[in-house]
This record gives sequence, C-alpha cells and structure tokens, in this order.
Amino acid sequence: MKENIYLVSWKSLKALAFSFVLLFSSLTKPFRTSRIMMSLLFAFGVTFLASNSIFGQTCGIVLEEGTCPSDVTVCADSGDGAIVDWTPPNFDFTCDQGDYSFVMGFDLPESQSEDDCWAFSGVQRTGNTVNGDPGVLRLFQSTAPDGTYFLTPTFYLSGPTDGLISIYRKDGEAFTCKVSLIDSEGTVVDSLSFDVNTTQTANTVKGYSFLLDPILSGVYAFKFEFIEITSSISNKNIVTDLSIDANIYDTGCTGDVNYSETSNYNPGNYFPVGTTSVLYQAVYRSSTGNDTVRCAFDVIVNNVVVSGITSNASCGGANGSIALTISSATVGTVTLSDLEYSLDGGAYSPFGTGSVGSVVTTTAGETTTVTTTATSTLTGLSAGNHSIQVKNLITDCTSDSYDFTIGDTPDTEAPVVTAPSSVTVECTGDIPTEETTISGFLALSGAAASDNCTSQNDLVVTSSDGALPSCEGTMTRTYTITDEAGNYTNVDHVFTIDIPDFTPATDGGLTVNCLADAQVEPTPPAVDDYCGNPIIPVLKTTPDAIACEGDMAWVFTYTDCAGNSHDWTYTYTIDIPDFTPAEDDGSTVNCLTDAQVEPTPPAVNDYCGNAITPVLKTTPAAIACEGDMAWVFTYTDCAGNSHDWTYTYTIDIPDFTPAEDDGSTVNCLSDAQVEPTPPAVNDYCGNAITPVLKTTPAAIACEGDMAWVFTYTDCAGNSHDWTYTYTIDIPDFTPAEDDGSTVNCLSDAQVEPTPPAVNDYCGNAITPVLKTTPAAIACEGDMAWVFTYTDCAGNSHDWTYTYTIDIPDFTPAEDDGSTVNCLADAQVEPTPPAVNDYCGNAITPVLKTTPAAIACEGDMVWVFTYTDCAGNSHDWTYTYTIDIPDFTPAEDDGATVNCLADAQVEPTPPAVNDYCGNAITPVLKTTPAAIACEGDMVWVFTYTDCAGNSHDWTYTYTIDIPDFTPAEDDGATVNCLADAQVEPTPPAVNDYCGNAITPVLKTTPAAIACEGDMVWVFTYTDCAGNSHDWTYTYT
Repeated sequence: MKENIYLVSWKSLKALAFSFVLLFSSLTKPFRTSRIMMSLLFAFGVTFLASNSIFGQTCGIVLEEGTCPSDVTVCADSGDGAIVDWTPPNFDFTCDQGDYSFVMGFDLPESQSEDDCWAFSGVQRTGNTVNGDPGVLRLFQSTAPDGTYFLTPTFYLSGPTDGLISIYRKDGEAFTCKVSLIDSEGTVVDSLSFDVNTTQTANTVKGYSFLLDPILSGVYAFKFEFIEITSSISNKNIVTDLSIDANIYDTGCTGDVNYSETSNYNPGNYFPVGTTSVLYQAVYRSSTGNDTVRCAFDVIVNNVVVSGITSNASCGGANGSIALTISSATVGTVTLSDLEYSLDGGAYSPFGTGSVGSVVTTTAGETTTVTTTATSTLTGLSAGNHSIQVKNLITDCTSDSYDFTIGDTPDTEAPVVTAPSSVTVECTGDIPTEETTISGFLALSGAAASDNCTSQNDLVVTSSDGALPSCEGTMTRTYTITDEAGNYTNVDHVFTIDIPDFTPATDGGLTVNCLADAQVEPTPPAVDDYCGNPIIPVLKTTPDAIACEGDMAWVFTYTDCAGNSHDWTYTYTIDIPDFTPAEDDGSTVNCLTDAQVEPTPPAVNDYCGNAITPVLKTTPAAIACEGDMAWVFTYTDCAGNSHDWTYTYTIDIPDFTPAEDDGSTVNCLSDAQVEPTPPAVNDYCGNAITPVLKTTPAAIACEGDMAWVFTYTDCAGNSHDWTYTYTIDIPDFTPAEDDGSTVNCLSDAQVEPTPPAVNDYCGNAITPVLKTTPAAIACEGDMAWVFTYTDCAGNSHDWTYTYTIDIPDFTPAEDDGSTVNCLADAQVEPTPPAVNDYCGNAITPVLKTTPAAIACEGDMVWVFTYTDCAGNSHDWTYTYTIDIPDFTPAEDDGATVNCLADAQVEPTPPAVNDYCGNAITPVLKTTPAAIACEGDMVWVFTYTDCAGNSHDWTYTYTIDIPDFTPAEDDGATVNCLADAQVEPTPPAVNDYCGNAITPVLKTTPAAIACEGDMVWVFTYTDCAGNSHDWTYTYT
C-alpha cells in the first residue's frame, strides 16, 4: 500500500473512465498535473479543504499471505506436456473513507458525462496524440447551436484561482478562448479571453495561463468557450492539457474504482515440456501511477524420451547388445549417474557405460527448456524379445516402455572398419607409436570400427609395421580389429615421409690485409638436414688471385639425401692498410740559391713490403727575403693510400749596424717642431735601408723634451730606431683677483665656482686646480673655495671665491589619516611623512600629542612638530577613524530529542567575539511555543556588538518520538455468544513521552455458530503515527 497517497476512479453513466489522485498537502502546496491512463484526456488539479468534509478514498492492494503458489513441478504425459492445476492467489483490494486536505488531479471523460458533472458542445475526444499525451480534445468537431465549449464540475473557491490550458493550433487558423467563472446561479462573475493566432507558432502546443477571482467564497464552475476568428475552422485545433487550482465541491461525480486482476495462464492449462513463467497481477490505476501487486511462479514439466535403439540379430548365446539415446528435459543439466533403466519390468539399475553429449537450452514464448542428451550401450543380453524403460532420478519421471529383439544366430561377421587417413610426416622419428586400444584407434583421423555383436569398447586392436625407407618414401602399419567371436578385419595406416628442406648455414667471411691471407681455404660450418643428420660439404669454387684490394669467394655445396641443396660462400675481403710514411725533413741556409737545390727523397715501402716510387709534387717559388721554401714529393700505393714527404729550406739573414742618436736645446715649441734629417744606414749585405718616421712628437704643455724617432728595417725584419731630442724652458705668469656671492642653501654654496681665465708667460691658458673645498656648515654662514694656478714651469698663485648662506622657510606636509577596524589599530603610532627644509635636508619630527583611547568607533588624532635649523616650524596631524567590521556569527545548531520536555530546555548559546576579539553577550530573542507532537522547536538568540552589527543564532530541537510499548493481548473464556459480544475495555496505554493514547475499535467479531474464538481488535496510534493493535479474545 502507498503511504499517504489516496487513489479514486470515477466513471460516467456510459462507463467512460474518470480518474483522479488525492495526495496529502498543505493548502499552499503547488498543483501537480498527472498523466497516466492511456484512455484519459487531460487533468485538473483540485485542492480539497478539510472543512468541507469532502469525501476521499484510501485504496490499496494486499496479496493474502500464503496464497501465491510455489513452483509447480510435474512429469509430461507421453513426452509432450501436461495439464497443470493450482489454486489461484487471493488479492484483497480495499478503500477507506476520511476527511482530508488534498491536491487532486483528475481526467476528462472521452465524451459528455452526467449533466451535473460536465457539459460539452461541439467537442470530441480522440485517442490520437500530437505531443505524446494519452488523448486529446478536438475543438470545432461539429456545428453546435450554442457554439464550441465545455463546462467543468463545480468547485469550492475561497479566493483568486489560477490555471493553465494547453492548445495545439492548426496552421492558418485562429480563434479566441474565453474562460469564465460562473456561480451557482449561472452568473459570470469573472472572465478573460486570449487569442490563439499567429502569436502562437502553427502546428505546436502552447500553454495559456489564467487567473479568475470569485470575489466571494463559494461554489463555482469554469466554462471554456472557443470562438472562431478565421472564416474557416477545422477540428485540427486541439486542447491537450488543462490544470485548475481549486477545491472540488460536487463529490457526486465519483464512481467505481479502476481495479483489475489479470494472469497469463489459468489452472487446467496444458503446458509444454520446460519451465513456463506464470504471472498474476492486481493493478489499481490512478493518474499518479499504477499501484501493482504481483504473484509469480514457474510451472516445470519434465520428461524422459528414449530413441535410436539399435539391437543385433546375429549374436549367439547371451551376448546380445543394444545402443540407445536418452533425452531428458528438466531444470539444469543431467549426468549419466542421474539416469537408470529397467529391463523387462525389473528393478532400475544404473548405466554402466555411456556419455552425456549436448545440453541444449531453447526458449519459445514464456517457456524455457533445458534438454540433456546421453548415449549408452547395454551388453550381455539374452536372445529374445525385451522391453526397456528409463527413469530420471532427479525428477522421478520415467519414459514410455520401448520394445526390442535380440537374435540367436552365431556371429560370423567381421567388424566393419574404416582405415585411418594417410599421414605425411617429415622424418621417420615423427611416425607415432602404434595404438593398442580401440579408443586410441578410433581417435586416429578417419578411423572407425563397429561390430554387429561385440560392443565397440570390447573390440581388440593389434598391429604390425612395415620397413622404414632409407630417406623419403612410405611406411605401412597394418591394424587388425578382432571381435569377441574371433572375426577380424585388417586395415592399413600409411605414413609418407617427405623431408623438408634444411636450414642452410649463413654465409661467412673475413676482411684480411694481403692476398696471401685470402688464399687460405676456409673451414665450412657443420650443417644437419631437417631430421638432424650431418651433411658433408663439397668445395665448389676456389677463387683466383686478385691484383690489389677486393673480394675472393670460396664456395662449398651442401646436399641432403632428399636432394635439397644449398651453397655456402666464404668471402675474403682484401683491404690493404695504409703504409708508414717517411718523416718530413729540412735544413737552414743563408741565401736563396742554397734553397733552390732539389733534395733527394727517402725510400718507402707499402704495407706488404713493395717499394713505392715518389713523384715530385711541388717545386717552391723563390721568396723575397727570409722564410721557408718547401719541396713536396707524393708516395701512393696500389690501394690508393697516399702520403706527401716535405723537405723545407729555412733562410735566416743576420742583423745590420744602426746609427747613433742626436739632439739640441730650443726656447719655443715651434723650434722643437722642425723635423730633423736622419743619417744614411745599409743592411748586413750592403743594401741601403730607407728610414721611416716612427714618432712625430706631440706638442708639450710647457717645458721639457720633444723626441723625433725614425725606424730602419731590413728585409729580414731586423730593426733599429734613431732619435733626435729638442729641450724647451718658459718664464713666470701674472695671477687673477679674488671674488664671491650670497646664496639660499648649503647645496648652492657647494657648487664649485668657475675660476677666471689666466695665461702663462707665453700666452698658453693655465688650468686652475681646486686647492680648498669648504666644509659643510650646520646652517647659515660663509663658505670659501680656493683654486691654485700653476704653469708648466712650476710658477704658482691662489684665487679665492666666498659664498654667504641665508636659508628661507620650508613647505610643511599635508595632514593624513586612515580608517581602521579596532582600537588597537588606532593605538599604533603612525609614521610621520618625510619633510625637508627649504634646502632639501630631512627634518626629524617630534611627537606632540598621543590620543586617548575611545570606547567604540570614532576618531583618534596623533600630532607631530617639524622644526628646521633656521627656526622655521610646522605641526603635522594623523587621524585614525575606527570603523569596526561585522563579526563572524556562530553556526546554527540543533539536536534531535524524544519528547516536548527535552525541547523546552533552553540551550546554551556559543561564545562569540566581535571583529576585534571582544566577547559579545547573547540575548534570548525567541522562546519556541510548545508543538502538538513531532516537529521542530527553534530557540533564537541575538548577538550585537558595540558598532551595532547584529546576528541571530538559532538552536533547533527536532522532536522524533520513539515507538511506544504496546499492551499485551488479553482475553477471557465465556459461556455464551452474548457474553462474547460485550465490547471489552482496552487497557490504558501511554506514548513514549507518557501521554495517554485513545484506542480505536478496529474489528468487531462476527457472531459464530457455536463454540470458538471471537476476537475484538483495538488500534492504538500515537501522534507520531506509531501504531499497535491490541486483541481481546473471547473463547
């Protein structure tokens, strides 16, 4: 049963189904539209008011305990199936009545219903859908005198009511939908209209919402009218869904409950062999979903079938045999040990030999069949007529009885034998050993054996092998199959030996230095044929000698007994190494003619000792003076290895004798700038050397020497300088007068003044040198700069420049401040800004005022004084504005308790500090009112800091009342029926929290005919819904 869901179906007089769903809700719970039954059209949502005493139903299905059959297992009749009976399950469907507040959804019928429920004109329901709905309402289905409309049942309205109608518009067509609210006198109290036209996309569904106000609470109906706009309108325009939030008033429109019971099979049906699923269903259909209860079980029909009995008619004595096949259908698989046979009506015995073959599962409709097939052979049967029956020990089902005959003619027939297929092997060692058992023989490819009397397993196998071939060829093995009567059959098993090609050796080789190395015959590798026999190689090719480098190949041939042949090649590669070249040589000579004599090159041999003839490669050209002259010869062997041999003459010429230096004394620079004439000088060999001016002396500032230098260099690079020196001497000069100025700052007085121009005796400017830089003074005063003028001859005079400093007032810093969060932030002494005096010197501020602490938010002012060295002074102020941020509230808390008294204990609120860490005292804001039963009770405390920031903290007790202890059942023995019809007084029972529970009489027992039990049942239910029955039995 669905808890808290109430289902009701109702039909019109024409048995056209209405259905609706009633669900617990508050009066403010949103309306829910439901579509379930395929035969329904569209749904309204209706809210019931408890005060109206509206009729509702609580319906549910119960499968009576113990009435759903267990699986039914039977044996088939004649192997095909069986008629099966059982007792159907018992479903109990009940509906209770009560007064509730509901949200209700119900569906329109297929056509007009009773006049006091629905009224229709020009509309028709159809099962076709346009958007997946189970049915729609076609508009303009026919021409009606009163137009196209439908009128709902009556509703109880207590205020404005909203709704939604969904409409499908046909392309090219348009109409107006008018919704009216009509009171019990037929008067329209409110209405609205909307056009279904090109504002809605053609061939689509669109929802139109509406809100109507009844003005006064009462009973009303809704009328939906559809008025043509286009001249031609069709029934392709459709209403798909409709929802109204209202309270149904006309309960007389309810009818039968939509309940059904179905099954796929019934007792007495004929069931095939296998497992068939049987399903009973009880379904209660409503617009919120189907309430379905099922009873399912299996009908299992087992069988045993014997087929393929083959008996021998020519076996003398008591040695007859039969082969048979057994098929058994049951749940799961069957082994041979699960089957037994009865011969000629005797006791059942297990099968001695045989095997289980295939297990096949098939499904046809709702029936699944698992069939196991087994085969066996029975031997030692006497001549005559016999019968056999097979039983499945798992299912206890037996087969029909099958007849067969064993003959009594002596056995003279040889076994029927099929020779094994010929086999090709690669080596004689691959021929398998002979088979000595019938099972081994039958395992050979192509082999088969059977006998008319002797069972296959009792046939005897012997064999003999023919001679093996020396190489390839065939070997024949003859098998003899003998039955129990001595009859035998010979068959040959032929083995063909076909030796595959062997794996040749990989060619070898070696790189050697000389021809003699390549003329040594190599040793060929060991090679076996495919079967592992060694093959002797034969020398096929001896290589000819080659002139120099290159390959020389030795070839050997390997051939096995089967004629498979491969050559093996060993290649010597002659790679003559480079020879050792002669070392280069040379000598030192004095003259060019000595270096023009061709030298004699040394003797050189190649790597193998053969003489190499050198070839003159380079004759050196004559050089101008000193240096090397190289003669080059090239040596090349037959392999192309090549080296040059070089003989180098080195020419080295001696140094020459230089001229002596000279000079003179002069008065002026111009005299010393006249270039002197150098003397004549020859090299070591008497060749004249042209001197080159090396140094022209730079003009000197004053007195001193000026040297002219000439360089003499011969072709060998021997070089000597010749120097001519002039000496200059200058008189004393006239000095400049001292100077000065007044400035604002020390930095002005530290600017080095520009001294005046002064010339030496000869008119050359003298560069003054700073002699004294004045030390910085503390504030105002004089600072003197002194420069010294000294000419190049050492004549010297001082010049003085004096600055007088007078400092102006400085520019003060602008006042400042900041906003902070807490008092502690405002008690941090601020760092005053850097302030310089007029001259840019930093002034050290002095703290003048420290502010007193304030109680909460506000301003705190710090004051500093700046004074420069000249006595100029200004104050600077820094203001902290305290603005305390909101604090972090405590997280709400709560607990689950059992009873109201637990939830009335005032909780202890948590400790909370303001943003600055000061504790906040909470104030109780809300004490919860006591609740009737389970639910939440909320205590609220308020935390407020000095800045006015405030937060509530909530502690929620959730009351969840545990189940109560029920009273023990009771009873009494009485004499008469009348005594047992006196309603007993149920005992007092309290809920878990000690509140008394009022019992409700649940069952009044029906009168019994005589003696027996009569049971009165009372139900105790606490406010939390915990419920127990108390039973009082009269005997």
